[in-house]
Amino acid sequence: MRKGIIFCLLFVVLVHLFGIAYATDKPAVEFSADVIEVHPKDPSKNFKGTLHVGNNIMRKDFLYDNSQAVMILDLVKQTATMLMPYATTYMMMTKNDMEALFGHVIGHLPKVLSNGPCAGRSDLICQEIGQEKIDDRDTEKWKVESQTGVVYQWVDHRLRVTIREEFSDHIYELRNIKEGHQPDNLFQIPAGYKRMQ
Repeated sequence: MRKGIIFCLLFVVLVHLFGIAYATDKPAVEFSADVIEVHPKDPSKNFKGTLHVGNNIMRKDFLYDNSQAVMILDLVKQTATMLMPYATTYMMMTKNDMEALFGHVIGHLPKVLSNGPCAGRSDLICQEIGQEKIDDRDTEKWKVESQTGVVYQWVDHRLRVTIREEFSDHIYELRNIKEGHQPDNLFQIPAGYKRMQ
């Protein structure tokens, strides 16, 4: 199998997951959502998928090469499991595996936001702009400055996660958010799947 492509894909998806403001702390609310990423200048980079956030665990479903793929991220064990339904196989990586593969420390997952995007971050400058509704949800809008530029973030009041980010070249957003318990079987490896070596 094309391991190089799969590793690159794994890295891309992990970056997407790490972009969601979650940590090993228990999320306040379990939910599901659609994930949208729009690149107006390069539509080939557009991304669509679904996200399920359970009790310290996340699942993202998406399409790659017109085939379904699933990433499950355990926030306590810090492991990533990628399911490839088209081949009934899966690949599992620990945090150490990922760091060895990519040649650098990935770092800790960001914490659930309690005091805005800059909480505990000396490398960021944050300014709260005001309150806005995004997809019928109450949010705080923030301007976040770093060495790489300015990003606008909308932090959901109840979920305490960023549900929209506007970068200079793309927009990332969670839409159709539905709060509620996520079934345990969403985060399990289906019967009959074989582990890739």
